[in-house]
Amino acid sequence: MQLLKNPICKYICFGRRATIPCTGQRTFSQKKVDPVVMEEIYSYLDTLQTLDLSSKIDEMQGKVKRDIETTLQAIKTQISKIEKELELLNKIQQKRSRKYILSVRPLTTYVFLEAA
Repeated sequence: MQLLKNPICKYICFGRRATIPCTGQRTFSQKKVDPVVMEEIYSYLDTLQTLDLSSKIDEMQGKVKRDIETTLQAIKTQISKIEKELELLNKIQQKRSRKYILSVRPLTTYVFLEAA
């Protein structure tokens, strides 16, 4: 197998290959296409370098922070409901047996560890 020293690279029109009616040119030389494409890529990259994205980043961080705070508040509300139910169950259990009082603190610690 021999390797070509200067392979001829070309672009082929997809429209013609897909049997879509096309009256334009079928093949394009790499020497003509690549500089135009690269110029467009560099132009686009230059605009990215001049954009100030700090305000967009701050906006996104604020949204994430609000989402986290909302989720945390929902978890706290659930914990509060569970604590009330647990207190009620403890009162019922105390009246029945006067033994084994359930603790609320380990439950809240568990919920916070799961949320983290």
